[in-house]
Amino acid sequence: MCSNARALNLQTFRGISEDKYYPSTYCEAKRDEFLGLKQGSLSVAEYERKYTELSRYIDVIVASESDKC
Repeated sequence: MCSNARALNLQTFRGISEDKYYPSTYCEAKRDEFLGLKQGSLSVAEYERKYTELSRYIDVIVASESDKC
């Protein structure tokens, strides 16, 4: 029970801090960059690093009701 309450608190904190420190336009730009990411001339290691960096913004898609459809 305690771990569920803690997870909820961390999730709530994350949502609040993201709203405050990451404007929605920034998150949308990063989401679009993630969705359009191609390896191109990047090495596999560079591509993986960029993918991992941008993937942290993908939960914005899942968290947004309008993007779930």
